[in-house]
Amino acid sequence: MRTVLSIILGGGRGTRLFPLTKARSKPAVPVAGKYRLIDIPISNCINSNLNSIYVLTQFLSVSLHQHIANTYKFDMFGHGFVEILAAMQTLGVWAFHGGKDTVVPLGESRDMVEAFRRAGCQDIQLTVYPEAGHNSWTQAYADPKLYEWFLRHRRP
Repeated sequence: MRTVLSIILGGGRGTRLFPLTKARSKPAVPVAGKYRLIDIPISNCINSNLNSIYVLTQFLSVSLHQHIANTYKFDMFGHGFVEILAAMQTLGVWAFHGGKDTVVPLGESRDMVEAFRRAGCQDIQLTVYPEAGHNSWTQAYADPKLYEWFLRHRRP
């Protein structure tokens, strides 16, 4: 299944798991000894022969990056990878926001997009789903245009 690209959201701040997330992101929290929470969805992908995997990270992700780099190494003939796409290090930004989001005000997303533009980022866009709440990712990930956008934004 080389034509399938797996994208795993590397989690947010993990406030409900505090103090375990005081110094690391939620996906980097250890579980069952040497494993991390992120290993569960990565293992699901690999065991389903979905070997092209990007992990999108956000907060306190250094230990997560180290874990993934040290754990997931495919042989050169396997055509697989597990790569990190860290926040603010990706090529281009497409932000999504729910018009009925009661957690994060829409103005914060608009301010973020403007800050990127002022900083020189030309490949940035904001899509607002008027009927969505805080879970705007549901509509975003249901849109085939997002996957086309992912494939156009590859590292050189």
